[in-house]
Amino acid sequence: MKTFTTFFLFMVAAMSYAALPKIDFETVGNTWSWSVFETAPVWSVVPNPSKTGINTSDNVGKLEIKSTDAPWAGVQCGHGDFGPFTLTQGNSTIKIMVYKDVISPVGIKLVTSSDWAQPEIKMSNTKINEWEELTFDFSAYIGIAGQPGPYDRIVFFTDFPASRTAGSVSYIDNIVYDVSAPDTEKPTAFTASAGITTATDVVLKLNATDNSGGVKYTIAYGTTVLYTTGTSGVEKLYTVTGLTPATAYTFNVSCADASGNTALNNPIAVSASTATAMAEAPTPKKAAADVISLFSDAYTNVSGADFFPNWGQSTKVSDIPNSGNATKKYENFNYQGITFATPIDAGTMTSLHLDIYPTTETTINISPINTSKAGALKEGSASVGTLIPNQWNSIDIPLAAIGVDMSAMDQFIFKGGTGGSFYLDNLYLWKEGAPMPAAPTPTKAANNVISVYSDAYTNLQGTDFFPNWGQSTVVAEVPISGNGTKVFSNFNYQGFQLAAPVNASSMTSLHLDVYPTTETVINISPINTSKTGAEKEGSASLGTLVPNQWNSVDILLSSIGVDMSAVDQFIFKGGTNGMFYLDNLYFWKTGTGFYSPKASMALNCYPNPMVNKLTISAQTEIHEIIVRNIVGQSVKSEMVNAMSKTLDVSDLLSGNYFVVAKMSNGEITTQKISKQ
Repeated sequence: MKTFTTFFLFMVAAMSYAALPKIDFETVGNTWSWSVFETAPVWSVVPNPSKTGINTSDNVGKLEIKSTDAPWAGVQCGHGDFGPFTLTQGNSTIKIMVYKDVISPVGIKLVTSSDWAQPEIKMSNTKINEWEELTFDFSAYIGIAGQPGPYDRIVFFTDFPASRTAGSVSYIDNIVYDVSAPDTEKPTAFTASAGITTATDVVLKLNATDNSGGVKYTIAYGTTVLYTTGTSGVEKLYTVTGLTPATAYTFNVSCADASGNTALNNPIAVSASTATAMAEAPTPKKAAADVISLFSDAYTNVSGADFFPNWGQSTKVSDIPNSGNATKKYENFNYQGITFATPIDAGTMTSLHLDIYPTTETTINISPINTSKAGALKEGSASVGTLIPNQWNSIDIPLAAIGVDMSAMDQFIFKGGTGGSFYLDNLYLWKEGAPMPAAPTPTKAANNVISVYSDAYTNLQGTDFFPNWGQSTVVAEVPISGNGTKVFSNFNYQGFQLAAPVNASSMTSLHLDVYPTTETVINISPINTSKTGAEKEGSASLGTLVPNQWNSVDILLSSIGVDMSAVDQFIFKGGTNGMFYLDNLYFWKTGTGFYSPKASMALNCYPNPMVNKLTISAQTEIHEIIVRNIVGQSVKSEMVNAMSKTLDVSDLLSGNYFVVAKMSNGEITTQKISKQ
């Protein structure tokens, strides 16, 4: 391409483009987005101070430089005001008229959209207070290897001494380009298609190749005409905004270069339909007494929450009304923090809830933060899991899965984004209104059981309940009435990995206790990875589950069909991103013997509240002692094999704890204590 044009001249009817003969500050350059740099020079477009000699035009550009400015102080136009412009043999000579009050070098630099540039070229004026035309030869910069694209910005250094000792006033005008031949080559490989659509936006994917290095697109639909520019051979994503939800559109897209040469396949018709308008977020159903609300119209929110802290992030957050309901919109999402004026004591809460409506962003992680702590107690991170675009996704994450000390939460961070957009509502912490009961106590004799997970039996050693198989499901360990329990949230699937294959071929059934809250679609598969086909993996549904109560399920192994001689994995699958609790997962068979747990034997823990020492005693031998915090994490454990044990608890934080004593006879006893 041997000519270039401004964006202003490009936006004329019927895709008619005129070559730009000069930047004259009359019709070209006078409205550009000029900016100064390197301290504080002053730029303006002013009347010609001397309409004599070679320059009798009305308006010129003026740059006032102070003695305190850098030697390389100057002025530059905005990206896209200039070009796109590719140097060729026909346009590599640039001429500029200058009127200065000092003899010094004048510099010109050409810059690409990625801010790549070769060094400026300098020429000195020879006259003072008189118009003079200087000539700059850019031919040495033609075809530079590694140049990232055409130039779209021009930079002027009107007074560029080796060092600055005084200020100056300079005027520039009539920047022209030596064009030896017109360009007649048409853009080729022009394509246009639809990308991501939302209720009000459609992304158009545009591409074309041209010898100039730059192309320009016209987008027409209905009575609306839009314009944008692009780089030759590089896909341009252009978002058409302000559309009507649930509506079919046809966009007629045309391509041309700066000289007005049009693509042979103009126009391309692109069809796209906008999504249905965003529905109102689901109405929360938790009682207000069981909630600490950070952002929700359904509750009274904590005061002093700042959703817009200036941490240097590029994410834009805004408040929008959605059917009259306040909603947060996140755009260009990479990360975004929330700060609280006063730390929040959420130590009694068990879960974090949020409703997310993703449009173009589905990669989101969330971290509650307690800045007064260190390490894992300060900041954790949990994925919100697999999100379905263009609909509300209700997410509940157990706080035990995050691990942060919630006694003084003072920040939240949303992170992990890829530059997309989503909406947020109903962000709150919650707990169950009534205490959840422990799972039913198993009654099978231990010699007829192979236990994978149960406090009632000796479990298989080395089981990994958290293998990284790419699943979004979050699994955590929580105590319920002192009984270890697994909680699954954002459930789609989750695997268990046994340390070694177990021979369960003598067993007849698989037992598990499930407490569903928001998830009732669950399937389970024992797996023998040494086999293939039906002998390797089957699947059994847990059937119809009753929410908010323990469901005891027994499945005949013969109905699953897996070879049970070397089971080494389990997979729970089929979920709909809800939550459930699991306990007492074991194989069993019918046999002699009967398991009859005794009444809980007295467990004596003193002093209560404890300070630095805690003594635990019982009427039978204690095998192991585990101290758990309020969210179920084990903070201290010791093997005992005696009737009493004194623990050093000086390292524990103040608060409430559970002491779990596992007796040598298999009984488990729990007592709640507190630390001063």
